Amino acid sequence: MAKDVKEATWRLILPEIRKIVREEIEPTNKRIDGVNKRIDDVNKRIDDVNRKIEDMKMLMDERFKAVNDRLDALRDRFDLEKEVFALQARVRELESKLSAR
Repeated sequence: MAKDVKEATWRLILPEIRKIVREEIEPTNKRIDGVNKRIDDVNKRIDDVNRKIEDMKMLMDERFKAVNDRLDALRDRFDLEKEVFALQARVRELESKLSAR
């Protein structure tokens, strides 16, 4: 009989407990959903910023390459000018030796 009373009590109480738990869990789940949405929004903004950073990085890489190419061209030109000056000096030296003969 005690077992029957216990079982009957659980049958009466258990639906109420389930209802209370459901009532408590539902708002919590809604808050969790809200937090998840905010996190998703933040993640989207982070992804957008990361894409912009990558775009800027590619642009900067292109600009650095262009500057390096220009510097290389200037260096080559400077080296050629240096060689021309050295050859001109050598020609003057040879001209002065020839004219001294």
